[in-house]
Amino acid sequence: MSGRPPRVTDSGAHMIYPAVLTRRIQLGLAAAVMLINLAVYGWLADRLRQRDCARN
Repeated sequence: MSGRPPRVTDSGAHMIYPAVLTRRIQLGLAAAVMLINLAVYGWLADRLRQRDCARN
């Protein structure tokens, strides 16, 4: 592995791997997805915890 992105020869590749999708943007998008994921799972865990407390 050379650390370079895979070479895509498909004509629609620019839609999947746009040239403007730099490493910094990729990391930012990954961080945003992780934060949203944590927020949703945290909210879900809180709801389940509240529901279990209400049963007792």
